[in-house]
Amino acid sequence: EDARDVPLRDALEVASDLGASGVVLGSVVGTRERITADAVLFGVTTGREGARLTATAPEDSLGRMGDQLALSLLGQTAMGEPRLPAELTDSLEALRSYLRGVAFIRRGRFFTAMDELERALDIDSTFAKAGQELSRAACYTFDCGTRGARGNRIAWTFRDRLSSIDRARVEATVGPRYPAPSTRAERLAGQHQLVELRPDDWNAWYGLAWALWILGPYLGLENTAEEAMEYYRRGMSLGGFLGERALNASWVFYDVGDTAALRQVTEEFLGGENAGTSADWARWVLATATGDRAQAREVESRIPQMTPETVTRFMRFATLKGEGLEAAESAAGEVASRIALESSREGFLHMAVELQIYQENRGRPRRARAVQDTWAPGREDIALSHWLYQGWEEPNLAEAITIFMEALERTPQDDIDKAVFTFERCFAELGRVRHGEWSTAEGTLELVRAWQPPEPTNELEAYTTNSAEMCRRLLAAWFAAEHAHPDADHLIARADSFQLSGPNMNPHMFDGGLIVIAWIKERRGDLHGALNAVRRHQRTGWAHTLAAVRLREEGRLAALSGDVEGAIRAYEHLLALQSDPDPEMEAEVAGIRAEYERLVAQHGTGL
Repeated sequence: EDARDVPLRDALEVASDLGASGVVLGSVVGTRERITADAVLFGVTTGREGARLTATAPEDSLGRMGDQLALSLLGQTAMGEPRLPAELTDSLEALRSYLRGVAFIRRGRFFTAMDELERALDIDSTFAKAGQELSRAACYTFDCGTRGARGNRIAWTFRDRLSSIDRARVEATVGPRYPAPSTRAERLAGQHQLVELRPDDWNAWYGLAWALWILGPYLGLENTAEEAMEYYRRGMSLGGFLGERALNASWVFYDVGDTAALRQVTEEFLGGENAGTSADWARWVLATATGDRAQAREVESRIPQMTPETVTRFMRFATLKGEGLEAAESAAGEVASRIALESSREGFLHMAVELQIYQENRGRPRRARAVQDTWAPGREDIALSHWLYQGWEEPNLAEAITIFMEALERTPQDDIDKAVFTFERCFAELGRVRHGEWSTAEGTLELVRAWQPPEPTNELEAYTTNSAEMCRRLLAAWFAAEHAHPDADHLIARADSFQLSGPNMNPHMFDGGLIVIAWIKERRGDLHGALNAVRRHQRTGWAHTLAAVRLREEGRLAALSGDVEGAIRAYEHLLALQSDPDPEMEAEVAGIRAEYERLVAQHGTGL
């Protein structure tokens, strides 16, 4: 009888004093059998209605009714987009883990985000939205093909639980023929379709901008950075908040040289509540773009306190841009210390692989091997990759070749063993023919041609099978080109088409396949085609894996093709990267510098 309504104004004042972002007001009515609760969520700052909630339950199930209200509330406010609980999960605990994961993504804590999202999926294995966000987080890290694949599989399998726009996003991400791999062109087309479906959705424009910037150069499209920038601007004009996507947009604006737009998205990102550990990275990119060395140094002084995701970005940036090498060296030293001390297992593999790639691109085989020994000592495929692509004589090279060639003596027992066998034999042979050793090539080619790839049933089998298939197509094309077979052009196109499809495979094939295709085309006298092949690469992901090799080959092929300006740009970037090589690389770097200086003298000026 003494109960009375609480005025909205009073409730908002109390909520504001407590630091809450919203307040729920409502009523509970019922009989002995059933209770119904109605509630409305109001925003503290605006006083506006944000969500309307209803739940019913038997009289003895008040706890379940509370969960229903919480699910409805969180579901309608998750990610800033209204969502029905049925589009998310029936489990409150799974939803809590999901929302924690999303918050960590926004703060740039991708490994912690993945842990939370996987916890949500462990509770509810049909939670499609959590799978979609897991894929997004994983593809910021080294886990895109593993944890990301799990996310894609769940999001696709249970996509009927997603909203129409989220279903379209999943289809755009995995392609129209999932689980069969989609081509990069299909993935870009999917982003275009999203924009056509929802032209008023700024998320769709941001997705198209990023996809175009990543994939455009690979597909031979021109002016992709400028066009991607315009798509970002279109999304911003619709009132879209970039959030953590500002980190993507900043790469595009940096590339184009639009410092005004870069400053706008950076300040918006820093002004949001979720900048978190990525704030210093955003500040550093802006400072580097505008020449504010004092601000850049201030950020660099905090590298020891940064997360694995953030600290490794400096090394990747320097590799891809040929700039920011002072910061990259500081980051490399910090990563090396963490690996040596194992002070934190968070992101250990990610940090170790990034550091190894960085040292390889810097022309430091000894330091790269030392890092490799922390996570993959004696890996024969890495030794062969160094021999094939880098031209390094690895200490365990002879042993690696022996191990791979002795695979001939094995009798594979199952499909995945046959795929491993095929890849090992083929990859070793690629190294031999690159160095002019053709004595065993025909026999190896007959062996790998006889292998029939099975239909993979999981990510591991697909990874191994795709690696073997890519390698055998490369070997067949190379052999045909060497011996001037009439079907050489067809076999080169066949290898190229598989590479274009972009299936998940060994980085020595995924990142190195185009370099091999360039060598084969050069053997056929197609210098223009070889140059185009070596220039094709995605702008993100693991595009930096063989960056120095790509630059070396681009400079060489551009000079041979008469593109002197292109050769100068490639060599200038490479020489910046390899400014402090290991002693065994000094002669090669000196030769590249001499060629660069010759081209500059011929052209009249450096770029």
